[in-house]
Amino acid sequence: MNSVLMKSVEGESSAGDDPGETKTPDSLGHEQDDEGLDQFCRFDQSDPCYAALGHKLNLLMVLDASEYELKLIKRINNTQHDPVCRVKYGRMRACDLYNNRPEVAVINGTVIINRVIRSDSGNYRLILFNSDGTESSRDLQVIVEAPIGSVEVSIICSSSGVMRVFCSSEGDQLLYSWTLNGDPLMDGNSSIDLDEGTDGNIICSVKNHVSHAQKTIRLQPCPENQLDLSSPETEENGRNFEKQIPHWLEMLLAFEKEFQRKNISNQRSQNH
Repeated sequence: MNSVLMKSVEGESSAGDDPGETKTPDSLGHEQDDEGLDQFCRFDQSDPCYAALGHKLNLLMVLDASEYELKLIKRINNTQHDPVCRVKYGRMRACDLYNNRPEVAVINGTVIINRVIRSDSGNYRLILFNSDGTESSRDLQVIVEAPIGSVEVSIICSSSGVMRVFCSSEGDQLLYSWTLNGDPLMDGNSSIDLDEGTDGNIICSVKNHVSHAQKTIRLQPCPENQLDLSSPETEENGRNFEKQIPHWLEMLLAFEKEFQRKNISNQRSQNH
């Protein structure tokens, strides 16, 4: 793109740090607490469990663990060697699934991961052993996503009469949407093209399954009569200028030689 003007605005992701940016609970039906990123999932849910990287996940196995002996398996190879965590009377017993993970605990049928890591993603199977000797199982997929980070908006005005607005953020599986003066625009893309005379408030919203952030900035019409440094005319002028440089150097060297000759001649005259 032939760009002649660029400006950027950056904001932090936490609500209240920047009046132009806000962060809200996700809009995909997953629960979030007041901290905004802690997730709650259940083994009897049909949709995947999305967890925020570096934050807390409460994973409910059963409401009353005293009625069951539980075995939680992470299905990696679907063999007997897959990591297992055994729970009896509501407490974690033998558990190689969360070895060296002191931030993981089981409290009355709920697995509490206080700091989710990437390797917590995977397919899990919960086996319930009833007191009458029967057993049942439930499966759950856990997907870990990095939450939305800072949001940055950049604006480029081009000589072709287009104002292009870019939006970017940190995080996984980002989805973008735009609003101009309260009216929704095209969704899904991280950039949008507008007429160079567009003004008003534009909002870039970024979301994934675990968080949602947005940035509002004020648009102003692109300046007129800006020099486009990448236009064909400017490029041709640049080539002409480059062609003239050797001629200028020759003139400068000739002037320097003439100056030195006159200076030497004057010194000889003074000596005589």
